[in-house]
Amino acid sequence: MMNAVLLGLLLGSAALFGQEVKTVPYLPLVYEVRFPPTPVKGEGRFHLIYELHLANFSRREVTLRRIEVLGKAKDLLKAYEGDQLAESLTRPGKPLDVENKLVLEGGAQAVLFIMVSFKSRAEIPGSLTHRVTADYLKGKEEKVILQGEGAQVTVNQKDPPVIGPPVRPGVWLAGNGPGDGPVGHRLSLQPWNGKLVVNERYAIDFMKFDQEYRLVRGDSSRNASWGSYGQEVIAVADGVVAGAKDGIIENTPLKEYAVPNTLELAAGNTIVLDIGQGSYAVYAHLKPESLKVKVGDLVRKGQALALIGNSGISDAPHLHFHLIDSNSALGGEGLPFVFERYEVLGPFEQMDDRLDKAWSPSGKITVRIREMPLGDAVIRFPGRPLLSSR
Repeated sequence: MMNAVLLGLLLGSAALFGQEVKTVPYLPLVYEVRFPPTPVKGEGRFHLIYELHLANFSRREVTLRRIEVLGKAKDLLKAYEGDQLAESLTRPGKPLDVENKLVLEGGAQAVLFIMVSFKSRAEIPGSLTHRVTADYLKGKEEKVILQGEGAQVTVNQKDPPVIGPPVRPGVWLAGNGPGDGPVGHRLSLQPWNGKLVVNERYAIDFMKFDQEYRLVRGDSSRNASWGSYGQEVIAVADGVVAGAKDGIIENTPLKEYAVPNTLELAAGNTIVLDIGQGSYAVYAHLKPESLKVKVGDLVRKGQALALIGNSGISDAPHLHFHLIDSNSALGGEGLPFVFERYEVLGPFEQMDDRLDKAWSPSGKITVRIREMPLGDAVIRFPGRPLLSSR
C-alpha cells in the first residue's frame, strides 16, 4: 500500500511556541512513512516501531521544531520536540553526533525513529497521521513558523509470527533490541535495489551467560572464553533453508575485523530460514564449518542448525537474529516477531572495563508470553523448546 506524501498542506494560523504559525500554501518538506508499522508486544505493552523520512525540497534552510504522531481522530499519541526530537533523529550521510541535527539545509534529509506505545491492542488506531512544525527561512533574516499534516499510513494489523527460541535453554543477554529512537539495530538504514530499507529493525544479539552470570571468563581475546561461543542455534519454526553462507573466517574478539565491512561479508556465516507467510529467519555470525544444513533442506522447529561464532562484522561471539521479508540476510525490511515464552531476569546495564564481571540479577522474574524483548534485557528461555505439532 502506498503511503501518503505531503508536500506542504498547512493548517490555519495558530499560536505556537509563543509565536504565530503562519498560513502559507506549502511546507517545503516531503515526509513519509515508507514501511507501515505492525503492532508488537514487549514489556507488557503494544508498540508501533517505524521511521518517518523527511527531506527539505527548498533551497532555504528549514529547522524542525516539533513532530507529532496523531491517531484516527487527530488525537495526539506522541510528540517529539527539543532535545528528544534531536536525539531521535539521524541525518543520512552525516555523523550521529552532528551538531544541530534539527537544521535541514536545502536538499538535506533526516530520519525520525518513532516508537509509540499503548496499554492494549484495542487502543491502537487503524491509521496514523503526522504533524510537522518547522521554522522556514523566508528571506535573508526573516523566519516564519509553518505547520503541516500528512504522511498518513495505515497500520498493519497482521499479528507478528509467534516463534520458538533461536538458541538452547539458558540465560541470555537479548542485546541491542528495539527501543525508542536510533538505538541498537534500528540504525541499519541500507539502500537495496534502489530502495531504502531497515533490515535489522527488530534484530536482537544473543549472548549466553554462564552459571555465575558472566559473559566471558578468562582471556577475552579468545573466542572460546566467551559463553556464547560454540553454542547451538536452532530452528525457530518449521521451514526450508533459503540461504546459507560458510567459509568466512572469524575475528579475534574486541580487535579489528578479519574481513572488510561490506554487505556481502557483514553478517558473516549465515543461515536464512523460510518460515512461511513472507517471513525469513536470519542467523548471523556463525562459526565456520559448523553449518548442519544446506539450501533446500526441510527443517523442524527446535532442530540444530549451526554453532555460534564470531564471523563477519562482530566484536565478540554472539548470535545476531532477526526476521526479514526477503531470502537475503540483509536485503529487505526487518519484521517483528514474538517468542512463545521467556522469562525476564532484569535489565542489562553497561559494565565497566572488566568484561568478565558478573551481572547481578534484580531478583524479580517476569514471565513473558508472546512478546519480544526490548532494549538490553537478560532473559531465560524455558528448559525445553515447544516442538512443532506437525
